[in-house]
Amino acid sequence: MGTIKDEKDKLVGGAKEKFGELTKNEELSEEGKSQKEDAEKNLEQRKKRIEELENLHDEKQANIQDGTKDQVGRDLKEHAVPTEEDLKNKDRLEEERLKHYTGIEEKL
Repeated sequence: MGTIKDEKDKLVGGAKEKFGELTKNEELSEEGKSQKEDAEKNLEQRKKRIEELENLHDEKQANIQDGTKDQVGRDLKEHAVPTEEDLKNKDRLEEERLKHYTGIEEKL
């Protein structure tokens, strides 16, 4: 999950720490411990960031699928067979428009 450098630093740091303990070299032991802890911290941060990105990706995919469902619903409504009442309302609106634009309305 992390970079190769972080994995290497973790291993090298652990080795330095153990070698420093065996040779009673506290400076080397502390350096190795610090290097190992930094590498583990970097690996953990990368792991959290990857999880965040995966969650964002999953949310986006879910939103896309929800949007697709909404679009399918709208498409079905647009292509639905109109009812008799819809046709009557449509005819009435068309008649009103025709009267308005032709000026027949004013003469009546």
